[in-house]
Amino acid sequence: MPNKRKSSSRKTSQPRNPQNPGRPRRRQSRSRVLSAPRTLTSDFARSLSDPWGKSACLPDGSNGTGCFSVKQLVSLGTGAGGGAAGLLINLQSVRNFSFTDTLSTATTLTITGNYAAATAQTSINALYANARPVSGGIRVTYVSNTQTDQGILLLGQVSELVTPSQFNGASLGLAQSLMQNYKVFPLRSGGRITWRPQSMDDVMVYANTGGSAVASTTPPSIPYLACFVFGATASTSVVALCDVVVNYEGQYSSQTFLPGGVESATPKRAETGWYENALNAVRLLDPIMPFVSSTMTNALNSPVASTAMGMLFGAADRRGLPRLGYMQVD
Repeated sequence: MPNKRKSSSRKTSQPRNPQNPGRPRRRQSRSRVLSAPRTLTSDFARSLSDPWGKSACLPDGSNGTGCFSVKQLVSLGTGAGGGAAGLLINLQSVRNFSFTDTLSTATTLTITGNYAAATAQTSINALYANARPVSGGIRVTYVSNTQTDQGILLLGQVSELVTPSQFNGASLGLAQSLMQNYKVFPLRSGGRITWRPQSMDDVMVYANTGGSAVASTTPPSIPYLACFVFGATASTSVVALCDVVVNYEGQYSSQTFLPGGVESATPKRAETGWYENALNAVRLLDPIMPFVSSTMTNALNSPVASTAMGMLFGAADRRGLPRLGYMQVD
């Protein structure tokens, strides 16, 4: 008969528990939290949620482009017998950038004439032939007399199917009905709104930084931002200050002068799923929030907002989910 091979078992030595020598110590797994790597997608997500603090280029592999920002401080006031004021921001074009209704004697909105160019449009056009929006927002702070701080602040994002001229003569009820998304706050509280693209085309298409002004009857090609004041105290030169910022990615006008340096002429790294991952991250934050005071930190000081911002800045992990980090166990 063939000899049966005896199976040998090897005893594994285990460290003894110093507090109880007769009992083996249980092996404890080591764990550590690793920070998620910074990516171009995380930069885009952070810029969408906080355009005042972060500019970015899109991670789609484009080349010959650079990032720049447009910043403007717009005053809104009321005229004799008036109580309404407003601001529209078209992020797509630095040439046809905004409408401002201020110092009007009407109690409803006055949106007429042509779009106004961004203040720095001439300087921008000298360096960039075309540009596309990355992010943007409006922060509104009440700056008038605290004893006559009546009024309503309406912040919203408007569909590109709605022309600015449709707001002409609008009351509060009509103005809010024309918006995709909006919120109403007491004017004294102020507020902030950040732009959200509705499709990838909203951030992918470049627009000429030059050209001619167009009328209020011409709709933008992408959703735009609105800031309206109703029922404010009449004859007030400055009711509110609007801190406007829009971040762009621009195509250089000439390859003989590259404001972004020679590296900007080479293709950037393209990241898979960058648009979806960025939008999944920014959905953690409401794009419209009360400002509560004259500083932005108070507007973002809630535990929910702080946690969400931390997750945003950690960006997307390797599975494409927005996380601050991941746990590695060994």
